[in-house]
Amino acid sequence: IRADCWRFRSTVSTFAGDGAMALADARRAEALARNDAGGSEWRRLSAAIMLADAERHAGQFMRADETYQRVSSAFDRLGLADTAFNAVLLNNWAIDLVALGQPVRAARLIERVMEIDRASGGVDGFTSTVYARILVQLERPAEARAVLEPALQNAVRNGNRNSANMVRMALAGADRETGDLVRAATMLEAAQRGVR
Repeated sequence: IRADCWRFRSTVSTFAGDGAMALADARRAEALARNDAGGSEWRRLSAAIMLADAERHAGQFMRADETYQRVSSAFDRLGLADTAFNAVLLNNWAIDLVALGQPVRAARLIERVMEIDRASGGVDGFTSTVYARILVQLERPAEARAVLEPALQNAVRNGNRNSANMVRMALAGADRETGDLVRAATMLEAAQRGVR
């Protein structure tokens, strides 16, 4: 129970923008979960995931990379590699790797997330956007656009305004990188209309 309280407090601190407090609380939660002889493996992994996320939010990208790797290895060992839990883990890890300046590793992780998502019904707008932004960083904006166009169609078809606007913003970035400033402006205007 104490570990859960520290995890909850860490989450609140993260949303409040206090990365240092979030990290301190996540460390307490992870230590309690790790040392709880009666605790489950899942509780220990959940605490470690929160720790990795807190490390990332606090700007400790190398430590977060190591923690994500440890949890990912445990997921593989436990047969959780093809689950939505792993997709979320890999997505967050990829965001960390981008911050570390390792977009190639990040792209590989997001490609794995997309495989998991496809097997369970489809790739969501958030994953598509993360992947597209990585592709743009890798100077592959045309590929980014190819990833984003179906994501936008799905978001519009499903009436998901937030997802559609997020994808439009990423499309504008890809269009800007290809030099199509008219199309970039059109996407930005459409995103602005969607926010109102």
